Order: sequence, then C-alpha cells, then structure tokens
Amino acid sequence: MSALGEFLDGMFARLRLRSLRIFWHVGFWGLALVIGIASGVAAVLFGMGIAWIQTWAYGTPDVNRLHSFAENLDWYWVVLIPTIGGVATG
Repeated sequence: MSALGEFLDGMFARLRLRSLRIFWHVGFWGLALVIGIASGVAAVLFGMGIAWIQTWAYGTPDVNRLHSFAENLDWYWVVLIPTIGGVATG
C-alpha cells in the first residue's frame, strides 16, 4: 500500500472514531435528559399523591383548615394517620 493510501486509511479511521464518540456523547446526554425529565415528573406526581392522600385521610386539602378538622376526629385517628404516613415513607 502506498503512503497516501495508509494516510487516507488512518484519516478515515480517525473520522469514524470521532463520529462514534460524538454519537456516544449525544446519546449519553439524551439519556441524561430523559432521566431528568422522568425524575421531575415523578417528583410532581409524588407531591400530587401526597396531597391526594392528605385529602382522603383528613377530609380537607387545605393544611390551614386541618386543625379544625382534626378537632372532630377521635384521638386514635390523630395518632394513627401520621404514624401510618411515617411508616409508609420509611
């Protein structure tokens, strides 16, 4: 093989490696973007789930009105509901 042929083969090999590296970086950052978006959506859904459970358990979505609702509960509900929440979250 001539010197020019070896030179061109080397250049093409470098270009292929460089293009593969670029695709790998784009794929890596794309995967990071997808994971970030999924984590954000999961955090929002987790917050909505907490609000839903609070509304279901206490009968009111408004935390400011929670004390007036808790006055009418039996004592064991006032102890049991936060205890179950603490056990569920770990």
